[in-house]
Amino acid sequence: MLKKLGIAILIVASLGVAANKSKVGKVQKTVKENNQVNTKLSNEDKKAVNTAINFMNEYIRIKNPDEFSKWFAKAPITEKFRKEYLRRNKHIELSEKSLEGKLTSDEEKFLKENKDIDYEHDALLGSGITDIRDESEFQLKKYDSNSKTVLLKDKYEKEFVLDGKKNYQGGTEITLKLVKQNGKWLIDEAK
Repeated sequence: MLKKLGIAILIVASLGVAANKSKVGKVQKTVKENNQVNTKLSNEDKKAVNTAINFMNEYIRIKNPDEFSKWFAKAPITEKFRKEYLRRNKHIELSEKSLEGKLTSDEEKFLKENKDIDYEHDALLGSGITDIRDESEFQLKKYDSNSKTVLLKDKYEKEFVLDGKKNYQGGTEITLKLVKQNGKWLIDEAK
């Protein structure tokens, strides 16, 4: 299990996500009162938003697989989210292994049964995080208190010109759905 998680982190790191010096587990005060987007949130909604922001900012700062495994075991996520994340992670590992032609029949069966996984648009394991940089930090863009859905945006965004056309690097957005279980806000879904 640790190896699988480690491989996912290495994949993410190779996409330019890792190598930030901040410590995992330091809870930040993320919802600022002077931000007009947040002034109308109830205390309960602020807790939900903080859970989402802290989760993503800690997720992108983890450097090594051992750190990730410890963090993931205690992360504010539902069992449904944990199982889905591990399923997608296993799919990445087996997809890479299939390139070497070293799959068992059970592994081939797993890949066939899980064709619904689309890495290009996967919020946490796919290309959606390829623009994450050391300067990245997720902030609240939008919150729906009815559905408990938080839209976060990476504050890092740079303009560049390629072949005479303006493009942007960064500004990655991710949507997290939260649920409250046993009095705690937990991440239940990522899009």
